[in-house]
Amino acid sequence: AEATIAIPVPTAEPTAAPANRRLFRGGFSTSICDIFRDPSRRTDCCAIACCGVLSSDRNRYLLFGELPPPLWRRLLMYLIIPALFIASLNYFSVEVTIPASYGNDQQQQDDNGDTTTKVAPLPLRLAFYAYLIFLGIRGRIEKRKTRKEIMTKLYSERASARGEEVDPNQMARYLHQHRLDVVRAHSSYSCCYARDDLPLDDNNMFEDGAVEEDFCSRFWDCLSKTFWSACCGMWCQCYSACAIAQEEREIERLTGNVEPKLDYITFEPFSEYFPAIQHLNENQISSFKEHARAISKLSVNLLKNVAAFLAVLVLFALSDIDKNFTFANMIVLLLTLSQAFFLEYIIWWRWNRFDISFDSV
Repeated sequence: AEATIAIPVPTAEPTAAPANRRLFRGGFSTSICDIFRDPSRRTDCCAIACCGVLSSDRNRYLLFGELPPPLWRRLLMYLIIPALFIASLNYFSVEVTIPASYGNDQQQQDDNGDTTTKVAPLPLRLAFYAYLIFLGIRGRIEKRKTRKEIMTKLYSERASARGEEVDPNQMARYLHQHRLDVVRAHSSYSCCYARDDLPLDDNNMFEDGAVEEDFCSRFWDCLSKTFWSACCGMWCQCYSACAIAQEEREIERLTGNVEPKLDYITFEPFSEYFPAIQHLNENQISSFKEHARAISKLSVNLLKNVAAFLAVLVLFALSDIDKNFTFANMIVLLLTLSQAFFLEYIIWWRWNRFDISFDSV
């Protein structure tokens, strides 16, 4: 079971919901297809990058205070175990003779004209497929849990705005009515999410500020109107990208975190490490040790990963596993990196150390 750690998130006060706020399907304040609609919003791109993994982690952190699983666990689950399955499928595969009438040019032919092909054991193949299905279901469950929690908070927010108490039975019925929307929003691929770019209440007067569009917003608007809305009035969902972006917009509104104040890896607030950088600049402190202490947790993790990777390469070069990568090649790599560090010393540290922080370098 994933460990839940209650961590205070340094955000501003939640934004009060105006009485005439638009309501879209599920009670959201924006449509699921509003990705790239506002050029000033940069977080929508994170819902597409890395299949939305980093954006989903940030959503769960702001909503539940849950830290994502460590990197080694993700590498084990999504890279190492599948690679071991594929290697096992290849290692334990056996040659099966197929009559010549069913053969093709890419299969090996024996002296009798029959063809042979390698087939992995059926139990191993079924185990591999079952593991892939398990990973997909596990990811879908986590994302749907997040969406249901957001819808619960939105329902409570609307009830509070009307001066009513939240009835758990009514909330349960409300979530049950929208269960298919939750499933369709977080599917690997579907064209079943009902179009929701029109508000649920057309009688209210809404105050919408004019948003200056850019190329991405115009391109997405053209794409959604010419393709997605033409699919029987349904939005097409691909790997939950639009749903994750919609949830991130809503979480930022609910928590008051309207600016990207947290990074997507360590969730360290910018306000925690920037004062140290500002102190160095204001007092013109030239100590490299002090500048190194003022870097963020993300930079520390990156430096540790680079050092660990270089250490693995050194051991690999000394082991003579690959004759084409020897210790001499490793020396060339280290000298190349030293050249880059020397240029950084001349360009940044020697003359411009206070123009940009060591964390940015």
